Amino acid sequence: MELLRQSRFEEALDACRHICTAEPGNAENWHVLASVHGQLGQLKPAADCCRRATELQPAYVEAHYGLGLALQHQGYLEQAEASYRKALRLQPENPQMLLTLGNLLFERGQVSECESCYEATLRLQPDYAEALANLGKAQQSQGQFTAAEKNFRKALEIQPASFDTCNELGTALSGQGKLGEAVQAYRKALTLKPGFHTACSNLLLALNYSPDYTVEEVFSEHQFQGKTAFQHIRRFGEHQNTVDPARRLRIGYVSPDFRDHSVACFFEVLPRHHDPNSFETICYSDVKGGDFMTERLTELSDGWRPISGLSDEAVANLVRSDQIDILVDLSGHTAHNRLPVFASRPAPVQLSYLGYPNTTGLSEIDYRLTDNLTDPEGVADRYFTETLIRLPGCFLCYTPPNDAPPPKQCPSEKHGYVTFGSFNNFAKMTPEVLEVWASLLNTVADSRLLLKNFSLSDPAVRKRCYPIFDQFGIHRDRLELYGAVPSRNEHLKLYERIDVGLDTFPYNGTTTSCEALWMGVPVVTLEGDRHAGRVGASLMSSLDLRQLITYDRDEYCALAASLADNEQQRRKWRISLRNIMLDSALCDGSAFVRNIESAYRDMWTQWCVNQGK
Repeated sequence: MELLRQSRFEEALDACRHICTAEPGNAENWHVLASVHGQLGQLKPAADCCRRATELQPAYVEAHYGLGLALQHQGYLEQAEASYRKALRLQPENPQMLLTLGNLLFERGQVSECESCYEATLRLQPDYAEALANLGKAQQSQGQFTAAEKNFRKALEIQPASFDTCNELGTALSGQGKLGEAVQAYRKALTLKPGFHTACSNLLLALNYSPDYTVEEVFSEHQFQGKTAFQHIRRFGEHQNTVDPARRLRIGYVSPDFRDHSVACFFEVLPRHHDPNSFETICYSDVKGGDFMTERLTELSDGWRPISGLSDEAVANLVRSDQIDILVDLSGHTAHNRLPVFASRPAPVQLSYLGYPNTTGLSEIDYRLTDNLTDPEGVADRYFTETLIRLPGCFLCYTPPNDAPPPKQCPSEKHGYVTFGSFNNFAKMTPEVLEVWASLLNTVADSRLLLKNFSLSDPAVRKRCYPIFDQFGIHRDRLELYGAVPSRNEHLKLYERIDVGLDTFPYNGTTTSCEALWMGVPVVTLEGDRHAGRVGASLMSSLDLRQLITYDRDEYCALAASLADNEQQRRKWRISLRNIMLDSALCDGSAFVRNIESAYRDMWTQWCVNQGK
């Protein structure tokens, strides 16, 4: 139809309706009408027309496929899958339909099944770049970073200008600890698509892991990306929020991590202990599905807004219509963040907290919550585009898992040797960190090292660890490497195999350190020159365990070796650390939230004052 070729869809819609009325028994006409509805974003009538076409002609492959597309875009994934499978039964060797079914299965979390679809697609069309890239994404989601890298590189040989595949390649490289190559891949993605927000955030996160960049260099990159990646976003005008410093405030929290995730371990205290007379908490949850933690946070919050699948513009409009007074970003530049929402300035006061160990670089984010240990006054301020608000004590408050097993005896008592351990992200375990740990194993005779993280699910990543230790004369029999385990309980039980925890640097652990301490395992930390490298010191100080803080690598090794030699002290901590935590400011949710809400009130009062100028 000429109108369709000219993209005159409104006119084409009227014409197609007229044809279907005149010839209601023609399946092809209904399918064309469905296509026009789809072009106009009218998904329900598009699905109805496709359904009518399949009723008239049950073997109409394109209509079954079109029905699947319309249903999938409406979120009816199970029904969409059924339609795709009907189409594939009629035409089993159609690579496009196999790819689409694979994408839907991936969206539904059926990763093994989606991989089978992608592999079948590639058997039919080996040079299908999108299928190679999507297979890589599926493998990456299961910790198969080496296989994912291989498929991303194949896809890029076919489509070298794919900025999305360059970005995914960077993530596969980062998952293997290849930070230098990851940074190059992210930069290539940004060259191909300047302002590509996802690659921008991934690049900045990778810089935090690497010891190769100074604080000044990392800050400069955040400033640059903060200006360039979000400059195209439309900003809202003046806010209509009531200018009253004493009124009840609406606080909005935005996160993709309102689930069984490390962020939730520290966020839960905020809705649980907030003052309902002075503050109302609204959570904007970018979580697909959800779990027990999602349910818990939903119950604790005054308002719950599911935003998964919504565009950044739609989320910003929702925040604006909710009349949020203070909007809090809990992600920074971590995965699935919604920084573009903040860039549009939907709330009068905006701040960053918790999920990211650095500045966002966005001028639209006014404040950042921290403390004086992680960001010393007069030292750290110049490395943040936000105004730093320092909370008393530690900037974190930990909610321990209520189903954690009790601490057991020190494993050295059972095995006759000391086991060091770390469960930190593999990207934090740089070659420099692994070399220090290898030196420690040489210092402490017959000691072992247990490492666990998602990346170690990949056999090739595990294999890459061994040569680093081999060059120090450490045989692989002294290493225990674990990937992902099926449950949180099994994850926590692995701490029963560790005598002394080892923090990473220059990017310290946070949740991993708290979990280790909760399980009775002391953690040796090395204080660095940036926020990410001072979190360990802040945690230990809040527990009055400053003796676990070190200031250079030699002191770090010496302290870890000393703890290995002091079984009596380790036995004492095994029994007492959980109570030490419970009695500390680190777990005092009520006092912590009062401090945060006091900071919120000060921010709001300042905004009100500024409105009168």
